[in-house]
Amino acid sequence: AALIASSDPAVRERLSRRPPIADLAPTHLQYNAIAAVVGAGLMPLLDGDRFQVGRQVSGEEAVEVIDRVRLMATTLDASRP
Repeated sequence: AALIASSDPAVRERLSRRPPIADLAPTHLQYNAIAAVVGAGLMPLLDGDRFQVGRQVSGEEAVEVIDRVRLMATTLDASRP
């Protein structure tokens, strides 16, 4: 996602969003990466705006995230001259 963002200002803006995450302090080591992924819409927050850092991601959830990244990359490729 960072590579895609480096070449598209709209994607860069989406990745710079920092939504509030109820169970993760902004000082947490992984906060910036998680907030960027959530802000870009690649992964959703759970009920109560929680991310649950230690929660296992199912195979289905992982495939959905990969599909969203692919869609983001495809959209970027289609917008290039």
